[in-house]
Amino acid sequence: MHLYSQVEGALHDNMIIGNQIHHNNQAAGGEPVGAAGIILGGQNNIVYDNLIYDENNAHGIRVDYSDPVENNEIVSNMIYNVAGYCLLIGNDSSVQGTIVQDNTLYGCGYGSIYSSDPNVVDAGQ
Repeated sequence: MHLYSQVEGALHDNMIIGNQIHHNNQAAGGEPVGAAGIILGGQNNIVYDNLIYDENNAHGIRVDYSDPVENNEIVSNMIYNVAGYCLLIGNDSSVQGTIVQDNTLYGCGYGSIYSSDPNVVDAGQ
């Protein structure tokens, strides 16, 4: 599920709730790990109670793109058995004010969380 826009400030106040996302096998340009089960950009969005698993060439949730990327919430998701990071926050964009809380993360090939946002709140498990 990809939620981003090339129009600055156009993406905001969305909810991604209660989805099962798996086996997308996405990678770009010969890279071993590409996209993510959920790619989220913009501001004031909520990703809640999703199950993401078996992403053989991807990250679990990626908070990136669609400037400004700020004040997004990643809460109560279960992510496991992904090739990249379970949560990748701000790899290609400036990201601020991300709230990460009560997520279950395991079996993450690159590690549980990567964040360029120095203000990630409650990085969870």
